[in-house]
Amino acid sequence: MMKIFLHNMLLLCFFGLVPTVILWPIVCAGAEQATSSNLGQKRGVVSGGIDTEYPDWFNHGFLDLKEDLATANHAGKRLMILFVLNGCPYCHAFVERNLSQKEVETLLRNKFDVITINMMGDRNVTHVDGKTYTEKTFAEALKIQFTPTAIFLNEKGETILRLNGYLPPEQFKVALDYLVEKSGKLSFRDYLELNAQTTKPGKLNYEDFYIAQPYNLMRKTQAKSKPLAVFFEQKRLSQLRCIASENFVTKRDTKTVKAIRCRATRHVGQNTIDHA
Repeated sequence: MMKIFLHNMLLLCFFGLVPTVILWPIVCAGAEQATSSNLGQKRGVVSGGIDTEYPDWFNHGFLDLKEDLATANHAGKRLMILFVLNGCPYCHAFVERNLSQKEVETLLRNKFDVITINMMGDRNVTHVDGKTYTEKTFAEALKIQFTPTAIFLNEKGETILRLNGYLPPEQFKVALDYLVEKSGKLSFRDYLELNAQTTKPGKLNYEDFYIAQPYNLMRKTQAKSKPLAVFFEQKRLSQLRCIASENFVTKRDTKTVKAIRCRATRHVGQNTIDHA
């Protein structure tokens, strides 16, 4: 079972741009007590989360996607559904970095209607087919796993492009160009390779509390064992290193992570791109 779990997580990481952190479950007496006492905070509280204020030109309506799609079609725009999460540092990066680029902001604002959906939210969402969900169940139905995830719909309400996870400004701009030009003869992956700027691979993040190689997850647990955190990263995320590093800058967060046995994996992959 452990091998299957690792295999599945490696596949997710291979296709995901967002660095992934797994808190490895410990099945032993006293593990829950050790976790809560070492971390010193309530369950469900995001450590290192960043609040994000989304632009006022985003659509903050009633989440009736059929009506929103009709409005976008009438204006000659595409409808973009942006799945976000409270405290998500990559959602914050999308607003502060991507939308701070004048070309990206202008193109998105003029050619797309953008709707934000909190993947853990409770607001009602009516899909284009008339089915009603909460934000959370809608995200589950669409198998949203990363934030931000952007889903673009065509005039009929069909998904024509899905971007799972954060894309840097230059790559996101290429995605918008692809949709505006309606380059249907090319897959987005091919279009991206033809138009994206080439970047040198970066270096993996490193902290002094990471466990040295070789990594062995088949360890024996004891009552006083620390939880195990496995960090999946990519070298081509060098330009986003500060996002990950910012989560370890405070004394509280550093103490929190040091209470966990940390292992960094060296894995290289790319963003998940679904093209219908």
